[in-house]
Amino acid sequence: MNIEKYEHLKNMFLNTWEHVVPLMPVRQHRRMMILDNRFSAGYSVWQEGEGHNHFFRLYDTDQTKYGGLVFEMSFNTDTKYHSTFSTDIHNSIRIAHWKPDHPRYYALHDPDNAKGGQLHTLIQFPCDTDYFFQRMMVQETLEYEDYELWDTEVLVMREVLKDHPSVSVGMMCSDMDLHPDVVVYFAQEYFKGKQ
Repeated sequence: MNIEKYEHLKNMFLNTWEHVVPLMPVRQHRRMMILDNRFSAGYSVWQEGEGHNHFFRLYDTDQTKYGGLVFEMSFNTDTKYHSTFSTDIHNSIRIAHWKPDHPRYYALHDPDNAKGGQLHTLIQFPCDTDYFFQRMMVQETLEYEDYELWDTEVLVMREVLKDHPSVSVGMMCSDMDLHPDVVVYFAQEYFKGKQ
């Protein structure tokens, strides 16, 4: 886990989801829109199994990697996801807030220590210090305080999104210089008058 990337992703997620997800329509595709001389955005929805995946994507013409995709916020309506953190390939965080009670599970992208062909290792939270120490000895973990922070954020999400079909919220950010205020501003511009 790249801690510098993780801290940027954490800051980006915590300062964007509450502003962006409520703007995202439930079942409508949106056309691409040029936002300024550098950024454009798009919105898409597709069905997967019983649920739907919804994606707001921000593109930067100055970037060439991933076709210029620099930010993606998504929500889905299927309870198959755990909360996940990755700084390797995807630079992503997904927080699953559908599970109303404990324990909740938090997964780190950790292919070196994952078992059975999985790419993630899991931490059950809340947990006692013995369990946490044992997990730290055999796999990568976040700091204990981070699990407390994310578990609190789950409760905030459950409240903010109580009338929303989302059961998990995901974010990918490939531009480590992108600021949360820029994302929120462009999301508001993109969805303006479209609700």
